[in-house]
Amino acid sequence: EKFTVMHKGGTVLYASEIGGKAIKGDPIDDLVRTVLLEERIGDKTFKKDTYELRWALVNEFDLVFVIVYSQAVSMMWLDELLETLKNTFVTMFRSRFASVP
Repeated sequence: EKFTVMHKGGTVLYASEIGGKAIKGDPIDDLVRTVLLEERIGDKTFKKDTYELRWALVNEFDLVFVIVYSQAVSMMWLDELLETLKNTFVTMFRSRFASVP
């Protein structure tokens, strides 16, 4: 239902809602506070209310890629989608990230 790219510091670089349904609450903020800030990044999924979140990290640039989706939907292909989105984004913007101190 939502795809977000953000810096580990919390700055959102890209966000897109998928499917036209607004996300209730702020599950990404909850992910940041309860998982990322506590450095529990070994987990790759997080459940909040009716949502499940999956994420991937690019440590080289301190980026976090997050997909938010309804727990009621089983999406076996999400890991592959997340990896593809991560690789595409980094490839497109690698030179810009490399120039940031």
